[in-house]
Amino acid sequence: MFGYPRHHFAEVESTNLTARELAAHGARHGTLVSTDYQIGGKGRAGRKWHAQRGKNLLLSYIIEAGRPPEQCSLLPLLVSLAVADMIETATGLVAQLKWPNDIWIVSKKIGGVLLETMYSDAFRIVCGVGLNVNQEVFEGEYRTPPTSLKLQTGREYDREYLIECLNRCLTKWFRAWRQGEDRSICEQWKKRTFLLGKFVYVETGDTRSRVKVVDVESSGALVIVTDEGERETVFAGDITLMNEAG
Repeated sequence: MFGYPRHHFAEVESTNLTARELAAHGARHGTLVSTDYQIGGKGRAGRKWHAQRGKNLLLSYIIEAGRPPEQCSLLPLLVSLAVADMIETATGLVAQLKWPNDIWIVSKKIGGVLLETMYSDAFRIVCGVGLNVNQEVFEGEYRTPPTSLKLQTGREYDREYLIECLNRCLTKWFRAWRQGEDRSICEQWKKRTFLLGKFVYVETGDTRSRVKVVDVESSGALVIVTDEGERETVFAGDITLMNEAG
């Protein structure tokens, strides 16, 4: 079961960093780190994740995969699927997914996940989740406009209830993954994505190309077709929608 034991802090540098420290000292699979405020929260590629104190979900889980590292590339999609499942269960809102780890609602970003691997005495993964819940004002400039559950529904949400719901959803999908149901998980993820059939920019390293998204493999890899008609598989990178590009 995910979420137990739980370590809650009023303030940390980042929940992923705290979870890594706990994992290094033997914290077990499913351990949850949560906080009211992160001083140095971040997303993919080192981007800053700003969240008001006490308004949102800021948490990290320690995962012992139980499968070889080369079979774990589906996990970012699995976790984002669990977050979408929680949102739909708890609020009735329809969440959409952007490869590899973003959660959107009505063309606005509401959350994301960040997985970091650890190699010490055992292979572990620290999985961070950030979800905008009761925040109503977002300062600064964003490539994708942000939103929150409260902005979308007009309701204030109990963060503890949302965490319990997320624990259950993540436990369900992780159990399915442990049982080898990769294809089923991928199919459920694809039902919630808006990328299939879209032209986007994909960035891998220093390369940026205009491509068409045609599929997602059960490994979690993105399948694209280039402007030259070449079919390729992308295992890591960033996706930028045409209307986001500068």
